[in-house]
Amino acid sequence: MRVIDLNKVLKKYKTFTLNEVSFSIEEGQICGFIGENGAGKSTTMKILAGITIPNGGEAKIFGKPIDELTSSERENISFILDELNFPENIKLFQLEKILRNIFKNREKDTFFKYLNNFGLDKSKKCSQLSKGMKVKLNLAIAFSHKAKLFILDEPTNGLDPIARDEILDILQEFAYNGGSVLISSHIVEDLERICNQIVFIHEGEIIINSNKKDLINMYDYFKISRDEFENLDKEHVIKYKNLSEDSVEFIALSDKYDLEGKRKAGLSEIMILIVRGRNV
Repeated sequence: MRVIDLNKVLKKYKTFTLNEVSFSIEEGQICGFIGENGAGKSTTMKILAGITIPNGGEAKIFGKPIDELTSSERENISFILDELNFPENIKLFQLEKILRNIFKNREKDTFFKYLNNFGLDKSKKCSQLSKGMKVKLNLAIAFSHKAKLFILDEPTNGLDPIARDEILDILQEFAYNGGSVLISSHIVEDLERICNQIVFIHEGEIIINSNKKDLINMYDYFKISRDEFENLDKEHVIKYKNLSEDSVEFIALSDKYDLEGKRKAGLSEIMILIVRGRNV
């Protein structure tokens, strides 16, 4: 089942246009949403969350237009922001009563169970939480009302490697149990680890929408001398970039060149070279 389905979604601002964005996410998938700052990731996510209204196209969640979702269907979606929207002085155990009034699809004591699982002290105030703890609290809230879809905008940025690793494990387990995730991050290595699907947006347009394994297997990465590059048959070179007066890096279609140091291109290299690299 398609959990998210965007079809030619358009949003116009004075200085930016989200230009007919189309992609879908299946149940149980983790989709990595990549692109530079200002590319359109947050705008797309806010459309999915119902915060921003598009000027055209169609955005569906669970097979229904977003504005037609019932309150119970909306409870199955958790849009996780970078910061909490709770008063700083409220204690975590006090959130249980608030959540009980907001979400109907909950089980008693589930929130406290996840606080314990995530190592969060329920007597602490929101103001006492580190950034990593705030991300975990958002996840505890999402799990406690049985969300089936996470829409996460840069959730691991600024976290230490141990906290990031723990949160990525949580998301993988969530997807393994049938949940779906749309996650943006500038830490592309995190997405390379956990995602099944990669959607790459640049200047408001989708330029790559691919299964992650297929995308990684599509390109080889090379770093060679300028003389070698000048003498190379460049028929299969996708993009290249000068590293210095003496060296060049490039990505090429897989298995087209047998050069020393050949390896599969990583997501960050694909992203950087496609956006900033030169055509041959």
